[in-house]
Amino acid sequence: ALQEIPLEYCEKAICWAKSHPAIDQDRIGLWGVSRGAELALLLGGVFPKDFRTINATLPSSVVYGAILNEAPAWTYRGQAI
Repeated sequence: ALQEIPLEYCEKAICWAKSHPAIDQDRIGLWGVSRGAELALLLGGVFPKDFRTINATLPSSVVYGAILNEAPAWTYRGQAI
């Protein structure tokens, strides 16, 4: 339902990728389609120094809420985005 997904979950993945010996931390990019593009753009805005490039395919111009109810789709530090 894409409901109240904490961006901290993605932040952990970013930290893991940057510390992995097989990954060049200066060449990390994001690619997302539709709601994934929305997430990619959000992550780029919240963590701008962590990505070299972002490819957002078919993003929205706004951040939508959850699919099945009025809850936010994304949160960061306990706050709705």
